[in-house]
Amino acid sequence: DLKKMRAEGKSLLEQRHLFLQNLQTVRSIYKLHNINPLVVFLSPLFQIPFFYYVAVDLRKIVNGQDPELAQELTESKFLW
Repeated sequence: DLKKMRAEGKSLLEQRHLFLQNLQTVRSIYKLHNINPLVVFLSPLFQIPFFYYVAVDLRKIVNGQDPELAQELTESKFLW
C-alpha cells in the first residue's frame, strides 16, 4: 500500500494519518471482540520453566554429573 500511496503522490502527513486511522480501526475491532494481542506470549512464558528443567537435567545426564538420574531413567518405564 505504501507503493500505491507514493504513486498517487500522497504526502508523509497523509500517509501518517491513514496509518493512524488503520491502527484505530484494528484497535476498535480488537476491543469489539475482546481480543488482547499480547495473549500469544503467555504460552511460551508458561513453557520456559519446563524447558529449563529438562535442559538442565539432560545436561547433567550427558556430562555424567547425576548418574543416579541416568540410571533411574534407563530402568524406569516409558513415562518415568
